[in-house]
Amino acid sequence: MSTFCALNQLQRARVFLSDNVGQIQIEHKEAVLRLGNMMIAFANMDYDLVIEEYIVSSFKIPSHRLHAAGLFLRASFEQKGNDEYYFDAHLRNILDFIRRQSQNLSVKQVEAWKNFVRIMRMLVNNTPIKKIEKTLEQKTNTIHRKWIVAKIEGRVTV
Repeated sequence: MSTFCALNQLQRARVFLSDNVGQIQIEHKEAVLRLGNMMIAFANMDYDLVIEEYIVSSFKIPSHRLHAAGLFLRASFEQKGNDEYYFDAHLRNILDFIRRQSQNLSVKQVEAWKNFVRIMRMLVNNTPIKKIEKTLEQKTNTIHRKWIVAKIEGRVTV
């Protein structure tokens, strides 16, 4: 029954996205549609689609690009686990992008994304769980916090 409910919610999300994409400004419609599809694919655990959409897309609005990068990193982590070499360049690229676009982002956004990258790097590098938890506790403004906590809890039970 819970699977049916989840599928029903994902189907409703797809319908909502397709029904309402016409209300979005024309110049950003494709990017928002791609982001919506990436979010639905991530929720449906279709990580290949998330990665593929990210690779073939270009996002002009900095917050859209960061959101897509966050989905890409999480989907990649779900598929690849903690491959340090794979993630190193991607994490550095996001930090460089944040540095270049900091004037187009709020201070809170910059902080939240830097904290996410810091903690993501710790996850990838197999940093001891206690240290990750302490960093997460100190870095209260961290994007994708719920997902990070789930990954930490998953490492504890393994």
